[in-house]
Amino acid sequence: MGKLAANVQQKAASIEAAVKKRMPDDFLLFQRYVVIPSAFGPKRLGQCQVEFQKECFEALAPSLMAVKEGVMPPIKKFWIERTKKSSKDADLAICVLWLMAFTERPILIQICASDSKQAKIIRDRCSETLHYNPWLGELVEILDNQIRNVKRPKTVRTDIEATGTAGSAQGPTPDVLNLNELVHVERWATIQAHLANAAGVPRNVTIISTNAGIYGTPSHKMREDVIAEEGASIHIWDKPAPWISQKDIDLIKSTDPTGKESDRLFYGKWISGFGDALTEGDVASIFCLDGPSLVTEPGWFYLMGLDMGETHDHAGLVILGVDPVSTLIKVCRFRSFAPTKPNAQGKNEVDVEQVQTVALRWFREFGCCWFGYDPAAGGRFVAQWLRKYGVPTSEMGFASPKNRTDMATSFVQAVLDRRLQSYDDEDGTLRRDISKFSIERRMSGIRLTAVSDQYGHADVGTALVICLPQAFQFFGWLSTFDVDQPIADSDPKPFTEEELEEMDPLLRGLYDLDWDNEKKEAEE
Repeated sequence: MGKLAANVQQKAASIEAAVKKRMPDDFLLFQRYVVIPSAFGPKRLGQCQVEFQKECFEALAPSLMAVKEGVMPPIKKFWIERTKKSSKDADLAICVLWLMAFTERPILIQICASDSKQAKIIRDRCSETLHYNPWLGELVEILDNQIRNVKRPKTVRTDIEATGTAGSAQGPTPDVLNLNELVHVERWATIQAHLANAAGVPRNVTIISTNAGIYGTPSHKMREDVIAEEGASIHIWDKPAPWISQKDIDLIKSTDPTGKESDRLFYGKWISGFGDALTEGDVASIFCLDGPSLVTEPGWFYLMGLDMGETHDHAGLVILGVDPVSTLIKVCRFRSFAPTKPNAQGKNEVDVEQVQTVALRWFREFGCCWFGYDPAAGGRFVAQWLRKYGVPTSEMGFASPKNRTDMATSFVQAVLDRRLQSYDDEDGTLRRDISKFSIERRMSGIRLTAVSDQYGHADVGTALVICLPQAFQFFGWLSTFDVDQPIADSDPKPFTEEELEEMDPLLRGLYDLDWDNEKKEAEE
């Protein structure tokens, strides 16, 4: 080795030693020095980080130092919201590793996510960082779901937990709490328990990290609360990551007919739901009213719809107003009924008596001329009880292909024609329900489907849809399909080009669909 090369190497070693000596008291120096697996190969983070990362690290640094020293942090709560592949977890892993490496007093960090797969993400990012920084492995080790200081493994540690794990919210109170991937959490009571534990530490720092999610969910409500909270530090990146390829974005878009998922993941847009029946813009157009109707209006007719669930689902009740002159349809009232009444087996059911009482009161208040219900679950029994009080009831069972098609097409047409108007409650109940709807096409017609979740089976939205075919009858027309129409025929004759050009756009879209899967199902 030449003398010049030896001098250069000696100076580099001296600089590196000086940098490492300063790291315990300088988090920003540490994060810039750490080598990461960047999009262009291993690089020091300081060489490739972008502005939104710098801003976030600079905001976190004083509070992380306060945790290390055991003093009151200047900022106690952070909201970090980024798009897919924007280095959210890798950056948080660097914060964890610095505290684990250089803290001498006892501290506990808790990282909580929705399930074991999500919970492991930051642990995996820590493991990657240790691989590219072997010197750091002399200070920090990873064992199962713990990240800990090598010399003080019992007193300086990070516990990684899934909110679905039994007893996951129990145990000692954390110095740092990271609620990660918040929009995927279903067991919200566990999140609340973790927050309560963190509140037991006056010098606690809470970091909430997530992608964009769905309006009306607890995670969205927490977002609004934290943004409004005085002293909280908010960091939202709502653009594609600078290093992500357009190919990755296009891949998601190719399997995302409404664009909702790609908007959420890569553009940070909170969406109403994942159903493909309507676009986000269509859903947004519905909610133009400030609140429920308190009185009836002259010339309007009022309808009531009920979707009844007893055990797994909620029940939904809706009052619709219909104006034959303006051809507008207005949601006047709605209510969701959660399963709250224990049965003999200890499982909660919807309180049928409560549903009946509210339905009868609303029916009388609005002078409803029609009551539609799905006879499944307890719907038939509620209707039977209401008939004793003079309520004219009408079955709208989903077992009937004609009913399903009428409900689906009248729903889509009411929205696309901007006839349907509604308010929503503070929980975003109706918007969430409507956004669950997907359209399923069969040879006998089309129908709306919705996946059941912790909020029910789109019960309020379904109660609304039950009323819509009857609402369209007040306009003297209803664009539905029956078995005599070519689009629903098992052996349709092709339309001519002239006929296709004259066809209503909604019908044309359905006609152009690929019906092969439905044909196979029918043959089986």
